[in-house]
Amino acid sequence: MHGPYIFFEPYRWRIDEKIKRSLFVICISHFCRSQGMLFAPTDTWNRLHIVHCGVDPALFNLVSHNQPGKQLLYVGRLAAAKGLPVLLESLAMLKSSHPEIILTVVGDGEDRAELEQMTARLELNNNVKFVGYKSQAEVREYMQETDVFVLPSFAEGVPVSLMEAMAAGVPVVTTQIAGVSELVENGVSGYIVPAGDSTTLAERIKTLLTEPQLRSQFGTAGREKIEKEFNLNHEVARFYRVMIAALDGKIESIRPEGF
Repeated sequence: MHGPYIFFEPYRWRIDEKIKRSLFVICISHFCRSQGMLFAPTDTWNRLHIVHCGVDPALFNLVSHNQPGKQLLYVGRLAAAKGLPVLLESLAMLKSSHPEIILTVVGDGEDRAELEQMTARLELNNNVKFVGYKSQAEVREYMQETDVFVLPSFAEGVPVSLMEAMAAGVPVVTTQIAGVSELVENGVSGYIVPAGDSTTLAERIKTLLTEPQLRSQFGTAGREKIEKEFNLNHEVARFYRVMIAALDGKIESIRPEGF
């Protein structure tokens, strides 16, 4: 169970009945699990286990942060729900103090034309690069060239794109929604801002661009978080343990302490 969209229409997707009939349910976060608990009988709650989505840290080289930055990166669907109009507004605010700032937008989607028009309207054509869909290997290359990863979305589960940035030692700026704070610790591995708040978003980006030591500090903490709690290899092993226990009529812990 991932979310977020199934939680907008839980009865249409019959979350209640699916949980009642399940031997076990895998939830990607505590937040996700809590949403399932809203619609499930209390005697089924111990079937809801937390297994994170994850990435393989070995695939990511750590980015070095030793000078003021100018490169921002967004990876994801090009849709207003991802908060891209808010990010463009923030960029317009930052342009006066950081005229060389560059936002690389990786991905495609239904709102691309509208976003490109907004970019032109805000006179940001020299500051924003829409590069379209890229492979996972190409995304990792873009991570190596960025100073700050930005995801100002309005609706997420626990975004894998944030995990990838953190695995590469890139500080992130994202929004206080769903299970995001279970991945990003505000002021430790990145900044979490209110969704839709372009002013605070701009302020946090500016802070990170001007303070390479802070970027390095956040990047190191982010990498450690991924290695410990969002490591794909560990999470697959946990999924296996939950499944084998359930098939044997036993119940694994919801999430082992410290993970």
